Amino acid sequence: MRNGMVGARRVGVALVLTLGLGACGTSGGSGGAASTGAATQEPSSGAASEAAQPASIAAQASSAGAPAGQSGGTLTMDGETIDLASTLCYLEQQPDVNGGTLDFDAQGSGTNAAGEAVHLDVTRYAADTSSPGDLVVVDIGPFENIVEYVARLDLNTVSLDGNVVSVTDAVLHALEQQAEATVSFEIMCRG
Repeated sequence: MRNGMVGARRVGVALVLTLGLGACGTSGGSGGAASTGAATQEPSSGAASEAAQPASIAAQASSAGAPAGQSGGTLTMDGETIDLASTLCYLEQQPDVNGGTLDFDAQGSGTNAAGEAVHLDVTRYAADTSSPGDLVVVDIGPFENIVEYVARLDLNTVSLDGNVVSVTDAVLHALEQQAEATVSFEIMCRG
């Protein structure tokens, strides 16, 4: 049985990415910030200059885990490494629509060796939510035929070190396909 929250979340994530990519462009531009100033979306090429970013984001990147000016990452799924050329991160706490707090959300998109779109979404639901823990979702393929791999991990299984979100060897399940995959990832966020 598919969790309704995950399905609704996928639609919301698709809207955020669609709106974010439309507003920010997909290459060479500086990342756009949400109205709260907490989110950034960046191409991994590093083409955007730090000078074009809000000062707080550049300062965070300089003092955190990833080198200043870098964003992007990798997802390794059952041995295949996928470059996450586009990232979108919210590293500050925000309210959960169902009550409680989201500690962070980090997303990355790329293309696998078969040419299929791959989207990674990682959200930490704080201890004050109804279902605390780290939710990892990997969607593969076109929206109308998407294969969704999901894992609800114990709280703090996913590492947040400065502005780098990562995990090693998490097992995700595609319930509809009755399949599983082992994933490791690293998302470098600018802010």
